[in-house]
Amino acid sequence: MKKTTLLFALLAAISAVAVTGCGGSSAPYSQSTGSTDQISFNLGGGGSATTQPGEPVTYDVTLSQIKNPGSNTTAVLSVSGLPEGVTGTFAPTPTPISEGSANASLSLTVPSSIQDGTYPFTIGARIGSANRTIAATLVVNDGLVVQVSGGGTSTVAAGTTATFPITAKLVQSSQGGQTRGPNDVELSTVGLPNGATPSFSVNPLRATQAGAESILSVAVPLSIPAGEYPFTIVAKVEGVPQNFVATLIVESANVFDFSVTGPSWFRADVGDPVEYDGNVTTLEGISGESTVNMSISGLPAGSEFVINPNPVSPSGEGSLFTISITTSPSALPGRYPLTITGTSGNITRTRNTALFLYAPDQEL
Repeated sequence: MKKTTLLFALLAAISAVAVTGCGGSSAPYSQSTGSTDQISFNLGGGGSATTQPGEPVTYDVTLSQIKNPGSNTTAVLSVSGLPEGVTGTFAPTPTPISEGSANASLSLTVPSSIQDGTYPFTIGARIGSANRTIAATLVVNDGLVVQVSGGGTSTVAAGTTATFPITAKLVQSSQGGQTRGPNDVELSTVGLPNGATPSFSVNPLRATQAGAESILSVAVPLSIPAGEYPFTIVAKVEGVPQNFVATLIVESANVFDFSVTGPSWFRADVGDPVEYDGNVTTLEGISGESTVNMSISGLPAGSEFVINPNPVSPSGEGSLFTISITTSPSALPGRYPLTITGTSGNITRTRNTALFLYAPDQEL
């Protein structure tokens, strides 16, 4: 019985020693693995940076509070989500870890073809199997703003059209102007006199560095009295209005008018040619550019005639026209009242004359 008890005690002691030995060697082994699951760090930097097309830009990247890096002596940095044509380079790469931190810079090469805009992207960092990311933003702005000019004074006669040039140009912000979106300038007018009708040759107007132009045409009806009419040209860039004062000066209408003059009578023998000379004169004090179509009525039956020139361009001094007439040999002698008519647009003017037709052997 004593032998059996002693044997069990001995076996228990041996078992206890064996278990203690296994447990003591396993903990140090676990700590010495440097497991990357225990690596931790903070990633900072990124933020927003602004540049112009064709100009590089740099971001600072900081890794701090690096814990349990184990055998890892460097951090691997990456960038994703950059706009097309933009490339990124880190320096130094790989990035060394020193005293629990690491520092690098990210340089972006920006092409000159890129459009203005805000472009978000992501910066990543990896130490072993531990990863961190941070958001960053690239802002591209070529530094140009929209500068609009316009207004001025235009003097026209009632019944005609006045014009006002408007220019939209891209300039450096130091020259003044309005921040642009898609470079479009929306144009309108306020305060034109009743009946005047505005129209723009280009609307909206897209600003360019060379300068883009739109012509404001204002149709002025005959009903508008002579006078000065200030009004406003409104140019909106991104909804923000810029106003330009313009002045429309209306003068009395230049209504074209004319008169037809010539001898009050002329004579011819039956069957013989004869010429009648007349004048078309622009009335004094009234100007205009037009032509007058001439005609004649009342000639004896069978007569032929030619008017030269026709139409006539009248002048203040008078423009000559000649009517060459040949009567029919069968025409009866006598007095023939004639009407010479000049027509220009809706204006008609006449001259009454008389042809005295004689037989060849008739005494005067």
